[in-house]
Amino acid sequence: MRIFVLPILVLLGLLAANPGHADIMGKPDVADGNTIIIAGEAVRLYGIDAPELAQTCSDADGKVWACGKESMYALLRFLENHWVTCKEGRRDQSGFRSMVCFAGPYDIGAKMVHDGWALALDQERADYLLQQHNAMTAKRGVWRGGFMKPWEWRRAVRGQR
Repeated sequence: MRIFVLPILVLLGLLAANPGHADIMGKPDVADGNTIIIAGEAVRLYGIDAPELAQTCSDADGKVWACGKESMYALLRFLENHWVTCKEGRRDQSGFRSMVCFAGPYDIGAKMVHDGWALALDQERADYLLQQHNAMTAKRGVWRGGFMKPWEWRRAVRGQR
């Protein structure tokens, strides 16, 4: 009997320690508009993509502004006094943890999309599309003028190298 119990206990211990699915909780640092760092680990906000830090956008008059930095600052302002809980972890294509994160009862990704500082990745979170439509209609955040979608901007930058 003891021979069978030990392997089962080892297996259960490995499953409990699997960091790919464990919740993370703590006071976050903000890396950019869709990435936070908790306890030294980078976590991408699942279901959204925000402008890159070096990315610029234009307003309705064509004036260029630093939308990537503004997206990061918006996330900083929202999270400045909050502890965050991240759930439903998985690794994305780049190896980063990608998780749904909350500040209290508020879904951080949904807030960033609602305020126009990130775009919904509809293949991951179609439920954010209504918030995106509302931000677009109200011309909040990046929607106040012209911009390149973050994934298109990254592709264009890679093509210039």
